[in-house]
Amino acid sequence: MNYISNLTMKKFLTLAILIVVVACASDTEQKSLHDIGATYNAKTAYSKNFKSSVGEKTVRAFTVTVSESKLIDSLNPNVSSSNVALMVYENLSEKEKDNYTAINVNLLNLKKDSANYTFQKQTLSELSEKAATFNTFAESLIKGNFGKIDEIKDANEIKGTVAHGVKKLIAKNEKLHGDLIGYKRFGIAEARDERGSAYQFQGFLEFENGKLIPFLGVVDTALGKDKLIGFNIFDKS
Repeated sequence: MNYISNLTMKKFLTLAILIVVVACASDTEQKSLHDIGATYNAKTAYSKNFKSSVGEKTVRAFTVTVSESKLIDSLNPNVSSSNVALMVYENLSEKEKDNYTAINVNLLNLKKDSANYTFQKQTLSELSEKAATFNTFAESLIKGNFGKIDEIKDANEIKGTVAHGVKKLIAKNEKLHGDLIGYKRFGIAEARDERGSAYQFQGFLEFENGKLIPFLGVVDTALGKDKLIGFNIFDKS
């Protein structure tokens, strides 16, 4: 008679199941890979991971690997990995966001050294809300809607109107480099001081002649505090 003892069965039930699948990426996932490749001038690859064990939460993760990028090599991996993860998350459909529990990011530099990070869905959801403020700031620059910056800034942190000064700065650079045609967000850092913590969103402003000017926007990490509390456009002209 064939049987499995209770002890054996208990051991069997506690085994974790880990499956790594290289399944076809959806259109939204493909878009995130394309956007990451374009932002960092990099090669991208992906896999989908499923892990389940009795008594523990099932993990479903999308893993993206980014390699052969000089920009990635020049950045702190904490800064670039968080942005890569958010780029994946923001491109996912609502159903995909519900399905995945985490986004994994593997960075491979030109020396073939690797750095691996995991970002939970809840963290990325909260970060996406903060990034919306930075995106509004950047799009206001592109569209020339400088008054919008005064609307989204925290008046206690950024005193007075900034619209006129920013308008003059952009106009000066457009005279030198042609129209401001777009922006690319390439990094997210978390800064702390005695007053608290904030997310620093980092990017490039892209002008018609190919000129890239670094810029950043800062948003409080606290939930519900989504105003712009700082920004900088690193103009060296």
